[in-house]
Amino acid sequence: MSVESSVKNIYLKDAVDLISGRDLTKAQYNAEGKGIPYIMGASNIKDGKFIIERWTNEPTVIGKRDDIILSVKGTVGQFFILSEQSVHLSRQVMALRVKKGYLNGYIKYFLSFYMEKLKKKAKGMIPGITREDILFAEIPDFELDRQESIVNTLNKITLLIDKRKAQIEALTSLAQSLFLDNFGDPVCNTKEWTNYKLTDICAKITDGTHDTPKRLDSGIMLITGKNIKPFKIDYSNIDYVSQDDHNIIFARCNPEYGDILYTNIGVNLGTALMNNINEEFSMKNVALLKLNKNIVLPRYLEFLLNYKPMKSSIIEASSSGGAQKFLSLGKIKGVSLPIPPIELQVKFSNVFEEILKQKSLLEDGLTELESMLNSLTQKAFKGEFYI
Repeated sequence: MSVESSVKNIYLKDAVDLISGRDLTKAQYNAEGKGIPYIMGASNIKDGKFIIERWTNEPTVIGKRDDIILSVKGTVGQFFILSEQSVHLSRQVMALRVKKGYLNGYIKYFLSFYMEKLKKKAKGMIPGITREDILFAEIPDFELDRQESIVNTLNKITLLIDKRKAQIEALTSLAQSLFLDNFGDPVCNTKEWTNYKLTDICAKITDGTHDTPKRLDSGIMLITGKNIKPFKIDYSNIDYVSQDDHNIIFARCNPEYGDILYTNIGVNLGTALMNNINEEFSMKNVALLKLNKNIVLPRYLEFLLNYKPMKSSIIEASSSGGAQKFLSLGKIKGVSLPIPPIELQVKFSNVFEEILKQKSLLEDGLTELESMLNSLTQKAFKGEFYI
């Protein structure tokens, strides 16, 4: 670690006490809110916050207020500062209890800085890190005023990030409210719209290749289930195929602007996306729905298929398979959905399009803020500049 020559490194064990957890039997915890919360693992930690799902009246290993709770087994690296009550810790988490002379925020931001190295230390069939992996991490031994300066600066950016996330979530909630106000609950079809099977409102329903074309570093984009997110394509991990392989795939499955891309196996099963790409690409593990736009508009159908209760209902009723569920083309064609008058769909689609534009701007800003936070965190703990 490169820090100023005047600043020494210490091991994290000199700055924190580390408390390992202990699992409880099913008889020892409950879902009725009786006792203190029980952290079972990374699933209870989201965006730096604690999601309480289980409680216990028989705690044995206690995490206390201001402890940093870190997931150490399974999904390694989720963490948050315990802000209020005591909790029972499972073996999937540990608590870092900060010693005198060090700030919780300073240790928290150090974990952000060090996390990729820590994750690489995970071993085993169910990946996990050890006490030694944590305790012998090297950290700059800054004075308290330097720690406070680092924490205050990074907290300001974190606050902006939280506000940006809240704005994005508010737009998501607005879109759902508009949808339900206009169309009612689609699962129950409370407004009694006419139901259509997808095969009756689509000119074509097919899917991408069932083969495994050779992946290339460049060429024609290959869109798979991992790239399909609600209302947008995730370009962060795009694969490519040759022109020859693409020609074969595209002859069967030819996505065009305004078609619905619908993940039918594996990652993101049941996720829909209106195609907004004006170029050819290939697909695998994704179904293609070409709509009769006199009956149904892509933005309406995209929102309808992504509406969580509807999505869950379709997957539960129509998916097959064991560990890896899938939606066959036959099942997709038979999915029955409420379709309101086209005039109502047009009004909703126009408003929803504006919401998506605003969300995109906010998401771009969020990405910039997160990049800034990461950059300043890296520089602060490498001692590259004083903040």
